[in-house]
Amino acid sequence: MSDVSNIAEGQGRLTNGQWRQFLSQARGSLFEIQAQLIVALRLELLDQAQHRRLRGAVIKVVKPLAGLIDYVRRREAQQPRTDNCERSCADAVSATARVPKQSSP
Repeated sequence: MSDVSNIAEGQGRLTNGQWRQFLSQARGSLFEIQAQLIVALRLELLDQAQHRRLRGAVIKVVKPLAGLIDYVRRREAQQPRTDNCERSCADAVSATARVPKQSSP
């Protein structure tokens, strides 16, 4: 469930870097599921057929997710880079310019 939530939350982020981070977290969640499937198999909570079917379902999600991560990386690489300080300073100046000046008493 967290993999889907991370993908959705990442889509709502403002930068490609933030989006990629959430996609990476979703990928990590899918690897957690794979580990849990191995544990379930070893504890005999799943038989081989169930394990193969569920692992195949996870792989069906991992592959397109990897493609989406690559797409976001390429998009990120195409955008001009500014360092965080430059961007933060520009944002602060822009926000200050919008604040109405108060008259002195």
